[in-house]
Amino acid sequence: MKCNSCNAEWNAPNSNPINCPFCGKPIIPEKTESSIEVQEILRNLVQQYGDSLFQPSNKGKLSGLLSDYLSHNRKLLKILQLAIQENIPFHILSCKKEEQDITLKKLITNFKTDNFIEESISIYVVNCFAYALGITCGESQLKKEVNKKSNIKKAENIVHKTHQDDWLELECYKSKDRYGYKNATGKIVIPAQYKGAEPFNEGFAAVQNDDYKWAFIDSTGKKICHFKYDRAESFSDGLAAVRFNSRWGFINEHGVLVIPIKYESVFYSFVDGEAKVREGGDHYYINKSGERIDK
Repeated sequence: MKCNSCNAEWNAPNSNPINCPFCGKPIIPEKTESSIEVQEILRNLVQQYGDSLFQPSNKGKLSGLLSDYLSHNRKLLKILQLAIQENIPFHILSCKKEEQDITLKKLITNFKTDNFIEESISIYVVNCFAYALGITCGESQLKKEVNKKSNIKKAENIVHKTHQDDWLELECYKSKDRYGYKNATGKIVIPAQYKGAEPFNEGFAAVQNDDYKWAFIDSTGKKICHFKYDRAESFSDGLAAVRFNSRWGFINEHGVLVIPIKYESVFYSFVDGEAKVREGGDHYYINKSGERIDK
């Protein structure tokens, strides 16, 4: 086996390590043109880091690890990262065994509809994450579709352009201690002007000004709210957690505060319309109207 980073070579007769034993950097497969290889990357990551890697709190970590392996195929990487931001791995992880087939079909339909992509691509993406957890759908048609090389190519070379797509191509860059955003070709879309910046998610990114206050911008750089928050988390399920004077609340995609700033902590972003919070030392879940959910 050979490392892509340091060019070290060694024998690995029984297993394929995920990191180089010499330099410690990820070993990138020479080919990633089949679903099996992408699935194996995900499965190896789960074996190394545990299935907690699919928890919402580890979305950034999982996306970053995948970028090490698929940096040469940005479009496929972006689709997989979009699925991560939409908590598809977590939904698969948390579903009951007897509900796996139903859950996978629902995720396939929702991912296809919400992102304007072909069903075959949605099947491919969902199956990759399911395989990593040792889950396969009992439906023969699903297996048939996901193994078609033509569908894998569609996922790798997707060219859909909709109003939701622009932010998928944007990545943060740093210049003279300031942050901005470039597209996939390296063209500067939003000049480096922020003291801090977070990745785009659901069409918006949190950015920080020189007064250490946070706001959100869209893919054109337009603000949807003023710089006034002490901290801001990424959008998830249409809402973003924001902190002001040591308390947390939630704003919507228009920058409007829809759940009052009153919580001591926010443990997770919204997933399937629910978020975990702490108030007065009490931990509980709320819905997107801020109402308490008894579990």
